[in-house]
Order: sequence, then C-alpha cells, then structure tokens
Amino acid sequence: MARKILKVYADTSVFGGVFDTEFDSVSLRFFHHVKNKDFHLVTSVVVAEELKNAPDKVRDFFHEIAASAEVTDIS
Repeated sequence: MARKILKVYADTSVFGGVFDTEFDSVSLRFFHHVKNKDFHLVTSVVVAEELKNAPDKVRDFFHEIAASAEVTDIS
C-alpha cells in the first residue's frame, strides 16, 4: 500500500526561523524533511506577500523552498 504523504503548512515565522539562533536547529531539521519529501510543504500567498519585506537571505530561502511547495490562495 502506498504511503500517504502528510501535508504540512508553514507560516512566515517558519522561514525566518532558519536564520534565528533560537530556532535554527529545529527549523533546519524541518526543512531537511521538506527536501527529503518526508511530507508535502504547503504555504500561502499571504506568506509570500509578508516575506517581500523580509531580509534578502530569508526571501531567497523562501523562494528556493517555495519552488517545490504548494502555495495556496486564501479563500
């Protein structure tokens, strides 16, 4: 039987956590699982909009990850 892939939603703070010493360890572990396709990452257009004003490294990281994520509209 095929394994069902769990969808996990990430908000703005999750992407910034990669560059915050308080959260970098768990954030990097989270994105390691994303890259390994252990689950399917979902984020939203709201997150993309909020990150337009984030530091370059956070924006760049978001765009790298979002390329393989599901970015949903808000309805």
